[in-house]
Amino acid sequence: MLIQIENINLDNTPKKIGEILDRALDVSFNSSLMREMRAINFVSHIIDHGFDDDGRMVRTNIHYIGTGDLMNEFNNSSRMNVSWDWLTFLRDDGRAKAEVWIKENFDKIGKQSTCDINNIFM
Repeated sequence: MLIQIENINLDNTPKKIGEILDRALDVSFNSSLMREMRAINFVSHIIDHGFDDDGRMVRTNIHYIGTGDLMNEFNNSSRMNVSWDWLTFLRDDGRAKAEVWIKENFDKIGKQSTCDINNIFM
């Protein structure tokens, strides 16, 4: 289960120094995640095409909940916000997204991925 709090696909181009620094943090924060998801995608692809290294390779189902566009509304300084109202807001938003995900995907758990790696990470 992957709960992604940093959006990878950002539509705006940073122009100010603060925006550029925020984007650099986003890129560095997400680079390891993207590399791992691409590796999982590669292994899944070769398994789907018949190669499983004599049973040593198994398909990994990835389940994914993202923040949508919510976190695009805030800059990276929001990471330092520890106010109770902010934390409660994030908790409530996360719970709402998790409830929607469970309603849409519960029957797929353990059977198939609910994360479109090609669409999100490639």
